[in-house]
Amino acid sequence: MQHNSNSNVQTVRLVRDSTEGTWGFGSQGGTEFSIPLSIQLINPNTPAQQSGLAPGDKVLTINRRDATNLSHQEAKMEITRSGNDLELVIT
Repeated sequence: MQHNSNSNVQTVRLVRDSTEGTWGFGSQGGTEFSIPLSIQLINPNTPAQQSGLAPGDKVLTINRRDATNLSHQEAKMEITRSGNDLELVIT
């Protein structure tokens, strides 16, 4: 049996009814802070909570775009551009 060292990497898909609504998570980090982009907080009863996101999750991609070299503002813009369907790869 082959051991997969990436077993803690998962894809999370968030869907919301309207762009008026919130995803329900806050993030921190980015290239300008020299720390990886990560989930800071989760609001209850939101797409983020329903998807299983958790504080401390590190964001590897946003809508299949590598997030490891994004500034905080670039990450926010990528999330905004996603409309009502957001895909994150986290670890």
